[in-house]
Amino acid sequence: MLDATVLNFFIFSTGIMTGLPQSGFKSVAFVFGVISSYLWNKYWSFSGISKGHKKKEIYQFLAVTLTSFILNISIDYVFVNMVGSFWNMSPALWAQFSAVLAATIAMTWNFIGYKFIVFKVEVVKAEKVIHS
Repeated sequence: MLDATVLNFFIFSTGIMTGLPQSGFKSVAFVFGVISSYLWNKYWSFSGISKGHKKKEIYQFLAVTLTSFILNISIDYVFVNMVGSFWNMSPALWAQFSAVLAATIAMTWNFIGYKFIVFKVEVVKAEKVIHS
């Protein structure tokens, strides 16, 4: 999870674990994760599956990813700033836990969206040709 690595870099280099700055860190980390995700999904996970138009594919990818971004940042923000930590976790550990929870939910959405919307298999019906 590249985004978790980038987020942890920001948290531990600045000491900021809550509030809008933490959401900003999560946003930047998400962008790194999205770029990596597109490349891995396009050329490895779903390689050779999508034969659609490149422009349409990119727009669909961006729509799925934007939805994922909203889910990811919103869930993380709610858990870090409104719910509060469980089990007496330190703020740093709680920020990491919340980020992983949000990323897991967003990643599930991404997989479903990429598989069934962006990189879906195009079914081509073959016509039966009868030679006389």
